[in-house]
Amino acid sequence: FRDLDRDGKLAPYEDWRLSPEVRAADLTARMTLDEKAGQMMHGTLPATGPMGVAGIGSGYDMAKAKPLVVDRHVTTFITRLAGAPSFLAQQNNAIQAIAEKGRLGVPATISTDPRHHFQFTAGASVAPGGFSQWPEAPGLAAIGDAALTKRFGDIARQEYRAVGIHQALSPMADLSTEPRWSRTNGTFGEDADLVGRMTKAYIQGFQGGDTGLATGGVSAVVKHWVGYGASAKGFDGHNRYGRYAVFPKGQFDLHVKPFDEAFAAGVVGVMPTYAILQDVALDGQPLEPVAAGFSKQLLTDLLRGKHG
Repeated sequence: FRDLDRDGKLAPYEDWRLSPEVRAADLTARMTLDEKAGQMMHGTLPATGPMGVAGIGSGYDMAKAKPLVVDRHVTTFITRLAGAPSFLAQQNNAIQAIAEKGRLGVPATISTDPRHHFQFTAGASVAPGGFSQWPEAPGLAAIGDAALTKRFGDIARQEYRAVGIHQALSPMADLSTEPRWSRTNGTFGEDADLVGRMTKAYIQGFQGGDTGLATGGVSAVVKHWVGYGASAKGFDGHNRYGRYAVFPKGQFDLHVKPFDEAFAAGVVGVMPTYAILQDVALDGQPLEPVAAGFSKQLLTDLLRGKHG
């Protein structure tokens, strides 16, 4: 057993023999409000160099990382470092050593954008460095073999875990229905059925289980719920000028369809889109014009099981 809070006693949250639910309940009961708030944040691991604030550099800036973890209680971070596996493992281990100094010793969860492909786009993916290289999502979709996509996810899962990465900020289940949109290279295309099959297989490979996260798995975060690929005029929904998503009559349900497959695979996380849904109806009722991740009607529909 690891004495995470260093009090010389075995607390329930430190006892691996108990269920995750029991351990989580015990841990949250011990947390202050500030600590709970920190656990809800997903930060960027700062790096050295001119692009360090975005996490791009020659290594983590430990002096800046320590107060984020110990004082602000943030323990989930994206890494944008690229390099040899041994280098990444050493850097991520150093972050875990900092996390051990926290009051409750909560380990860090380190996430990444895709980093297994032959090209990369800063801010959306990471250079492969020492990782195996595979076709991007459109290439896997063109092959059309869900078993191969699942195998890719399984191999990537093992490589992530070997260097201390626990969460994949992927796959994109977005339909690429707007040809002027700049994120098509991260999607499986525009066919909702094909995108759904590839999305499900990808998640199963990464998470190590067909219906949820298995021991040794990497938690997947499917994105972007929902309609990011229908951004008006192809503008990116992360920006104010791209703040609307538009759907030809009857096509909104097609954009939701691939997410059903992600939920069937037991995906651990969902990343929302920022784009505001325009002229969309659900069960005959117009949706409030807000981003899908903030739509009470759409989320209620999801929770009731109508989608996933």
